[in-house]
Amino acid sequence: MELIVVIILLGVMTGIAIPRYSATLEKSHVQDAIMQLTTIHAAEQIMYARTGKYWPPDLGAGGLGYNLAAINTNLNLNIIANGLTYTCFGQGSWFTCIAVRDAPATQFDVEVTEDPISSANPACLAFCP
Repeated sequence: MELIVVIILLGVMTGIAIPRYSATLEKSHVQDAIMQLTTIHAAEQIMYARTGKYWPPDLGAGGLGYNLAAINTNLNLNIIANGLTYTCFGQGSWFTCIAVRDAPATQFDVEVTEDPISSANPACLAFCP
């Protein structure tokens, strides 16, 4: 009888713990995206201070933006994808970089622009936990 009670209690505790763990894990991915976009923002500010222009100088790839390999190369960074897809757009006087969580996980979009870092920049565009 005691064994049945212990098994039931473990089942209830597991039923509570697993959803909380999953939610915490997804929040950590959002925080990772925000941290990486903040790093990109800082590199963009250094680029602007040196050249008077943000990178990229054009919209890139037929207007589809630049991928993480181009971002790392041109901004001299070493960002790891970690389940996110990064894309940057710009035209020298402005830039926007977006991190999108890859499926099949909970998808979300986080964006940073040339505006100063604040509670609204980087900002979650959609589906952030």
